[in-house]
Amino acid sequence: MQETFSAIYNLDIKHFNAQQAFDYLFADHEQFKIGELIAYNIPTPGHTPACLSYVTGDAVFVGNTLFMPDYGTAHCDFPKGSASVLFDSVKRLYQLAENMRVFLFHDYLPEG
Repeated sequence: MQETFSAIYNLDIKHFNAQQAFDYLFADHEQFKIGELIAYNIPTPGHTPACLSYVTGDAVFVGNTLFMPDYGTAHCDFPKGSASVLFDSVKRLYQLAENMRVFLFHDYLPEG
């Protein structure tokens, strides 16, 4: 993502890398702990190439991979976003347990 946006905005990527913008980069499907909770990530690219969803117990946090019903769909119009890759990511989420609670990044409530 740094390479993509640094090219678009004519930024010096070496400056970003020198500041080490990230503390840690996860491997795909890597398991980790949040306090005592055990979690893992699922690569869900499409919105951007770097998108991940996070699973812990019966909950999955999907970021911008899915939007609430009746509020449009996730979009893939960011640089290097891809509708077909996003579709595959959504199919991957549908392989999770049927009782999985899904937490979205955006939750637009109806007026009133």
